[in-house]
Amino acid sequence: MKVLVIAAHPDDEVLGCGGAIAKLSSEGHEVKILVFGEGPSARGPINRDAVKAQAQNAAKILGAELIDILGYPDNRFDEFAILDLAREIERARADFPAELILTHHAGDLNQDHRQIAAATFVSCRPINKEPPELWCYEVPSSTEWGMLTSEVFRPNLFVKIDESSWKKKIRALREYKTEVRKFPHPRSPESLDALSRTRGSQAGLERAEAFYIARKVLR
Repeated sequence: MKVLVIAAHPDDEVLGCGGAIAKLSSEGHEVKILVFGEGPSARGPINRDAVKAQAQNAAKILGAELIDILGYPDNRFDEFAILDLAREIERARADFPAELILTHHAGDLNQDHRQIAAATFVSCRPINKEPPELWCYEVPSSTEWGMLTSEVFRPNLFVKIDESSWKKKIRALREYKTEVRKFPHPRSPESLDALSRTRGSQAGLERAEAFYIARKVLR
């Protein structure tokens, strides 16, 4: 199976579904990652080459391939039409016709995440015979901080994450030197561990990542 992971920023793919990426890759599925944002430029100057190298290293650890970092300005995706963002995804899908797509949740606090979720849904409209399955992942420090009660993340899929895949996720996250925070920040290793245990306990598992299935077609 071909799996496409779409992320607004470098590190979202690891935070949101790094364990699932590692698990799917270890099971023989082909996983590729498309990142829209240039990196944390809203905080100050960045080295774009270094950010891309970090993303490539993180993908390699997880057993995936980075398609590209498209270089959109951090926290300014609302300056671009949803259609333009959707066309970027359509181009990626033309080269890599994924059967499963993992993307952001539409209720995230971060507006870049919301824009990418909307663009994914537009680009993956079921206008052909085999539209891809869509899973929405949660990104700590964004999904749980969303303010719209109508758009709360309510997972209906729990992916068991074994210790090998979990260790790959944490190793991949550490490639993003500026993104790992100290506890009790949601992006600290301790908080991520607690979230994975909580999601696991919700499904009778020791550890899991949670998703919202936006679309699944049974044939």
